[in-house]
Amino acid sequence: TFEQLLQGARKNAEFQSRLRVMDIDEGDLKELFHMIDIDGSGTIEPHEFIRPLSRWVHDSKTAPRFIKYNMMRCVHQQEELQRVMEITFHSLASKIEEVSR
Repeated sequence: TFEQLLQGARKNAEFQSRLRVMDIDEGDLKELFHMIDIDGSGTIEPHEFIRPLSRWVHDSKTAPRFIKYNMMRCVHQQEELQRVMEITFHSLASKIEEVSR
């Protein structure tokens, strides 16, 4: 879980060092957890976390990965908002037409 990951980040010196090298703070760690927890279950296996973290520690693209993740999340939220608004506007239009008859 994220809480277990956070405790490890607070207590394990080697893990803290790796996170520092990648410039990942506790807020970023939460986003990183959600990026890796693709199914949204709230849990990830250690190897699911370690594999990308090990790959990214040698990659200068860590910041762009966070940016891309956040942009994609915003796009999905925007699409959902648009869908809800279209449904609401359609419902309102129907009610207005009903009242005007």
